[in-house]
Amino acid sequence: MIKRKMVVLILAVLTSIMLTGATHIAPNLAQAPELKIIVQQIAYTNPMEPLTIFWAKTNEGLYKTVASPDKTKTYPVLTGNYSNILYENYETLYLLKHGANQTSDIYKFEMSSKKLTRLTSLGGIDQFFLKNKSIYYITNSMTIEPGVYRMSLDGKSRVRA
Repeated sequence: MIKRKMVVLILAVLTSIMLTGATHIAPNLAQAPELKIIVQQIAYTNPMEPLTIFWAKTNEGLYKTVASPDKTKTYPVLTGNYSNILYENYETLYLLKHGANQTSDIYKFEMSSKKLTRLTSLGGIDQFFLKNKSIYYITNSMTIEPGVYRMSLDGKSRVRA
């Protein structure tokens, strides 16, 4: 029972982060906003199908956690510094990969083939989200004139939004 509550707590934290699109890390933990989570009993709608969540650990990589009513197992998927993980469908993830000197670009990860494709090469992307079969991303969000761009899910066409 305690194990299930722990899984639910972890899933709630990861889901709230993904839903808010939060990609900025507070420079000082004392200044970080407070996150309140209420843990309740969650009934599995289909106990035969495990719940799979992809999440990132700062400066370590991308991980996959598979939770079923009986057990929970976590597997490493990719090494690197990732954040802002979004699902297009069950087979495709989009994520922000952070590089040296605060650069970051959007990558597409296809789970079936384990193929990681770089969609942008300009760096400096602060966050992104998926909407209407497009990727919207923001650069220089802390400046007077942040850039907001829209591109196709394959990364081939890009326009300023």
